[in-house]
Amino acid sequence: MQRYDKESLKELAKDPQNVVYDVKYDDVEYTPMKDVRKLMMIVRGLSGRLRSEHEDWTDEQIREEIALRSPAARKMKEKTHPHLFKKITDRNLSEQDAVTIAHMVSLYEKKEQGKISQEDVETAIYCKILKDSGVGES
Repeated sequence: MQRYDKESLKELAKDPQNVVYDVKYDDVEYTPMKDVRKLMMIVRGLSGRLRSEHEDWTDEQIREEIALRSPAARKMKEKTHPHLFKKITDRNLSEQDAVTIAHMVSLYEKKEQGKISQEDVETAIYCKILKDSGVGES
């Protein structure tokens, strides 16, 4: 792939047959998996407690309350791991799925520590999914 400086890109963009994209990158604040794992357990526990105290609250009301109570949870919800936050606060998340998510986070924690490779992480995740779904059982 050929790289161009800004001036060359401006020249190329003048030709209507060329498409020039301006790439923008999001600044992502890194959170170690060890911290994600701990916060995930706290958020999951708080979600369950709030749900039992306020049975009429929606998932979104639960999420907002958690974010109000914890700046770390708010950061997780809004910036670092919004998909994970939404998943672990979903009232329909089964205990088995919660254990699988925690296992995945633990695997990535081991990868960060240099104990296993990305390939090891992916293999372990696939094996867990297959085992949980009963594949290979007689």
